[in-house]
Amino acid sequence: MNKHNILSLFFLLTVAITAKAQSRLDTFLKSNEYNLMLTTEPFGSSLGGILNISHPFLNSKHFEATLGVAFQYSRTLKTKFERNMSSDTRTTDCSFLVTQDWQYFPFRKKHLVLEAGLYAGFTSSVSRGSLSLPQYDIYEEYHNQHNYFNYGSMQSLSWVFKSRFKVGFFSMISLKGYLDSGRTRPAEVDSRFFIGLKLGYKFLKD
Repeated sequence: MNKHNILSLFFLLTVAITAKAQSRLDTFLKSNEYNLMLTTEPFGSSLGGILNISHPFLNSKHFEATLGVAFQYSRTLKTKFERNMSSDTRTTDCSFLVTQDWQYFPFRKKHLVLEAGLYAGFTSSVSRGSLSLPQYDIYEEYHNQHNYFNYGSMQSLSWVFKSRFKVGFFSMISLKGYLDSGRTRPAEVDSRFFIGLKLGYKFLKD
């Protein structure tokens, strides 16, 4: 076999392997579920969102289970006291999380779904702004960053239609407020409690 034939064979094998890998990747991506949660805090004032991509590993008549990753972002809105002190005060949270979710379909047709799951990952909370008290000739800027391991639970009640689209109510609570350092209350600075609207989509129908 001459050099030209070897190069041709290598090229054809490369094309075939690439096509097979691309086909498997497309199937994998299309079998995922893509969820967007628009969030706020019931015990505070913030706006944010969570993008969750999950892949199924169990699919039965009434139960489904998924494993996925999520990116969370929120920005805390200013309180009246903070607005009076300064026009430049803000806190942002960014998280990268691993998620595991269980879904229960109580009826024969998979429309109503109750979901519960756990998450764990890394969160970075950044506070920055300035304190201005002109009457006392005081002006000071500040910047604080707190990085920590975060974990908790997620719950939702949703309605699935056309086997692809999902709309529902969502909640996400960090368990650090219960399990860390003897604290007994949730929704602190590093153990936030989010609620919101859940929107989901799947390329492949069940």
